[in-house]
Amino acid sequence: MTGPAKYRKKPVANLAMQWTGENYDDLHEWGAQVIAPKLSLTNYLRLYVDANFAFLDVRVGEWIIKDASGFYPCNADRFAETYEPAE
Repeated sequence: MTGPAKYRKKPVANLAMQWTGENYDDLHEWGAQVIAPKLSLTNYLRLYVDANFAFLDVRVGEWIIKDASGFYPCNADRFAETYEPAE
């Protein structure tokens, strides 16, 4: 019997855009299915996530990532730990 082996996750380049609270039109033009926030609640928007078949809240400062499966939100701290700029 052999023991476990160490594996490294393959690097994958994804597109991402940070929700600033003011770039709703940019996200919409990019193809993200988003619902505009109410004027009194501009700290978040609603993003449709295909994998969940549901809308999820995206807070200002969080990132929206697009991969082969569609769009999904990512916490800013987790994004900084996981992603770096690519050419």
